[in-house]
Amino acid sequence: MRALEVATVKKRLFEALPIIGSLFVIQSIFWEFARMKPAYGFLVEPWAMRGTESNHAVIFVAIGALLLVSSVAVMWKGSEDSKWGPMISVGIVVLAVVIAAAVGDPSRTKGLGGIGAALIAILIGRAITRLVARYTGFMNEDQSERSTADVWKNRVVVIASIGGVYFALVAADLQLSAAAMTAVIGGAIVIASVVKDPIELAANRTLILGSLGAFSALAFSAGALRSNLLSEQVELTTLAAQYKDTQVTSGWLFAVAGSALVLLGAISMWAKRRDVIVNDRRIRKQREAAEKSKRELEAAMNRG
Repeated sequence: MRALEVATVKKRLFEALPIIGSLFVIQSIFWEFARMKPAYGFLVEPWAMRGTESNHAVIFVAIGALLLVSSVAVMWKGSEDSKWGPMISVGIVVLAVVIAAAVGDPSRTKGLGGIGAALIAILIGRAITRLVARYTGFMNEDQSERSTADVWKNRVVVIASIGGVYFALVAADLQLSAAAMTAVIGGAIVIASVVKDPIELAANRTLILGSLGAFSALAFSAGALRSNLLSEQVELTTLAAQYKDTQVTSGWLFAVAGSALVLLGAISMWAKRRDVIVNDRRIRKQREAAEKSKRELEAAMNRG
């Protein structure tokens, strides 16, 4: 009995990982974000900077709050519905755009860059490939039933779609505000999430891709946090240490670890729901095949 209770607690704790991780990200601002390396031998002020003293605190809280709301929405059983799932995916992106507009500086713009354009091209290009297979009959959508010709057709369409989207984005050289950037990336995530079968998992795929994006953004914020500490030193004393003498600390680690927990929990939740859906579909097909065989047998007996 004791072992069963422990197993139940572990299961519920694992299922709550997205919420736990989101709270980790939010509370990270109460810890140090950056500080001077212990071996640094000169006196500078400030020596360390907490999240609440950083210009990035509102961004970390916004990311944590978005992950929290998104996790709760996707954990809702209704998110598995073929209608509610896509609506939740769109809702998550709309909320992300609203938050980006609220905390971002609209006067500051940034390009997608080669990496950003490549990621968006992959998401949209693969979605285009699925749509081509689904609505044109050019190739079989079911991977398990594809012929050698279908495999090569799929590769050609994937390369052409990704390449076309990528070069279009690079040629456009878009300069976007934080809200516009979020809308473009979020739109690509929604398209990739909704087009892929089963559609019942659209919200789960959006949470996975969104939490992966949050993890990447927080992980790559280390340089900005260190630079922020140097900027504070210049404003306070007009003197600052060198970038190489700074380091990120516990607050940043808490935020990155929290987003990783959200991602891990999102993948686990998606995998469990996928297994249930696949199993239900297999049982339904077996039942339909059995009923068809029964009808054919009855028809044959009636003819006899």
